Amino acid sequence: MYYYPLIDGVGNFLKRPVVKIADIADSSLIIEKGVREFLDTYKDTVYADGLTAKLGIYCGTIEKLEETVYPQVSRIVAEYGLGTDVILKFHKGNKQYKMSADSQMQFDILDKSISKIRIVLLVQIGKEGWDCRSLTGIILSQEGDCPTKMVLQTSCRCLRQVIKNGQETALIYLNESNAEKLNMQLERQHHISLKEFSSADNSKTRQLLPGKSKS
Repeated sequence: MYYYPLIDGVGNFLKRPVVKIADIADSSLIIEKGVREFLDTYKDTVYADGLTAKLGIYCGTIEKLEETVYPQVSRIVAEYGLGTDVILKFHKGNKQYKMSADSQMQFDILDKSISKIRIVLLVQIGKEGWDCRSLTGIILSQEGDCPTKMVLQTSCRCLRQVIKNGQETALIYLNESNAEKLNMQLERQHHISLKEFSSADNSKTRQLLPGKSKS
């Protein structure tokens, strides 16, 4: 088996991670800051094949997604001139909140140019096995947003490049607890620190393909 270091992929076939660690404990404030930073940076990002940049926000429970995060994100996107049709609520549903009839279809076409979704709200879905090139940001705002042992896998969902060797970045927004877990898992599994991971950029040492994407 050949071992390929994660850090060597950054700038080659992975987006360069821009890791932000919130110095506040309030999950809602972290989401507020993260969504605004994503929209300020990537609202107009359209990759060469027509895919729009997308943000994934993991929520610990369906109730939090429906009652707190969705209303908050709806308010923020409205300030940026976007409608609620750019938000996808994706969960399996419970007695109180049912899974939307077309949410699975919307989730399945996220990586197609016909998708107009910009922000995906998730509960217990998409932690592994979800391969979406146009996912350009992740927010983990509190403990319990994903299993402790999967903070690394979840955070890195947004790193696959849309255009290979493109100059693409991705926003990873974390609370302090999840940042500590990410650092620990990077050290254990890839023998690098979070600081090394967030400062990696192998595009500086190779020839880039010009004009492929913007971010």
